[in-house]
Amino acid sequence: MSLVTILTRAFFLFPKETFKLPTWLERALFFAPIAALSAVIAPEIFVVEHHFIASALNAKLIASACCIAYYFFQRKHTPSVLHIILLGLFVYLPIHLIFEV
Repeated sequence: MSLVTILTRAFFLFPKETFKLPTWLERALFFAPIAALSAVIAPEIFVVEHHFIASALNAKLIASACCIAYYFFQRKHTPSVLHIILLGLFVYLPIHLIFEV
């Protein structure tokens, strides 16, 4: 059973001849990770209890804006992912705990 599974799932990994993707598809696949990450993160920021929230009183939105601003101003110095995560937490937690938004 293992052999059948391996053969059916991996037969396309060992083609007899090389396969070249069209240029337009290669360009589109370049943006696939960004699109997938945005599709996962955007609902987490803008949706609260199954309701769309786009007001300035959204703690997640404020923390996200701070992280984006930090990255924008530090992009020439290669900002650390850890610094961005910590900044987001330090902005989000006080707003969320104090104002309960």
